[in-house]
Amino acid sequence: MLAYVKAYMVQNEPSAPTGLDGWRRNSAARWEHTRRVLATAQKIARVEGANMDLVSVAAIFHDVAKLNSERDEHAARGAEIAAEYLQREEFPADWIARVDEVIRNHTSSQADVPLEDCVLRDADLLDEVGALGIVWTAMNAGIEAPAYAEARARIAKYDRRTAEKTVQVMSTRAGRALAEQRLAFVNAFIAQLEDECGDLVGE
Repeated sequence: MLAYVKAYMVQNEPSAPTGLDGWRRNSAARWEHTRRVLATAQKIARVEGANMDLVSVAAIFHDVAKLNSERDEHAARGAEIAAEYLQREEFPADWIARVDEVIRNHTSSQADVPLEDCVLRDADLLDEVGALGIVWTAMNAGIEAPAYAEARARIAKYDRRTAEKTVQVMSTRAGRALAEQRLAFVNAFIAQLEDECGDLVGE
């Protein structure tokens, strides 16, 4: 499954992503995201007692169509691609239906969904929150406005707010615990950054 999804992403990536953040709109970045979400989803599933196989398969396919679908359509298209693959491999129809549901729900804010759906959604929302989010912000600042002061301002504004919002929207206890850990890291990083920069950066 991993090899199939990776190959699909490579075959369907945009020819030349442009603009700020263009470095993330390619198969390599999307594949890295998929692997991180898979690892986080498995971590949450283990703590919560969710169906590990279901969560893992849904995580592998959750963004398979991200590069060749509209943003609000990629979950539905990814669910279709997963179902087609699983049918060819002769998985049970009822199990395929659940994978389809988990993938479709990973972009939904609906509260009353099964545990596995919550696990994947939390794992996806957690990605690039914390250390990776700070790296992302700094890389974009380096492309658009390379200055320590600008990077510091963006990290303080966006990464703290993103981490705070992520804590609030977690559906599982394990997901919330991870989000709180990442928020604490962001706050500690910002405090350290401000201490090191002092008053000289803005001059």
